[in-house]
Amino acid sequence: MIDWDMIKVLLTPGETENRSIKVTNIGRGKLDITAKIYYLEQFLFFKAGGTEYEFELDLNETKEVGINFFAKKDQEPGVYPGKIVFTGGPIERIVLIVVEVESEKPLFDVKVEVLPEYRIVYPGDKVLAQLTIYNLGRIGRVDVNVEYGVKDLSGSVIISGNEILAVETQVSVVKTINLPSTIKPDDYVFYSVVNYNHVIGTGSDMFRVIEKMKFRIPTLYVLLILIIFAILVLILIIYKLRKKRRVKKYKPIKKKRK
Repeated sequence: MIDWDMIKVLLTPGETENRSIKVTNIGRGKLDITAKIYYLEQFLFFKAGGTEYEFELDLNETKEVGINFFAKKDQEPGVYPGKIVFTGGPIERIVLIVVEVESEKPLFDVKVEVLPEYRIVYPGDKVLAQLTIYNLGRIGRVDVNVEYGVKDLSGSVIISGNEILAVETQVSVVKTINLPSTIKPDDYVFYSVVNYNHVIGTGSDMFRVIEKMKFRIPTLYVLLILIIFAILVLILIIYKLRKKRRVKKYKPIKKKRK
């Protein structure tokens, strides 16, 4: 059992932050566990050192796995997704990670919220998210550049859009992303980056793409249905033939008049 499904960390260039994940063995015996960081090696490492960590857990034992987050001083602001995978025997658990890097003194902040009915979607569906942009009060009404889109856990942009919005105190807009029909089932990040004079604020939220259910009738059932149908047709034919013979057999004979 793991106490986090997702961890989001907000950093500025040169900043560090520490987090921990509690892992508990609720199985039937001792577990050898491997934890590995994917796609975010430039932003975090285990407190024990490195991006891969092995440890043992006795039954019902709990261990805190320390994680150090950091952003280099020259790190470009943006939204960076990834994951930590915990594997113990046949069991695998995933903790989603999102690192947001903003300018040191952002002039705007942005909150991204995927609408509830779009948190689980199918390939080819659309995803709607509300973007709320806050003017942090150091300037008046200005036009800001708003980038938004969808990234996979490796950080690749699946699809994106761009818009100029006038913001005085705050503004909210709902943006729609049409997902490709070829997108793979997985977890994805709906992100936004607000840029004003190269001063950047970021926001993000998660959603999941699942595989469409395919209704398939097993071949054995199809064969059984065809056999039953053939038997019913045969019974109907036999019934009609017998009925026809019975009517013919008992057909009254008309007497000839003398």
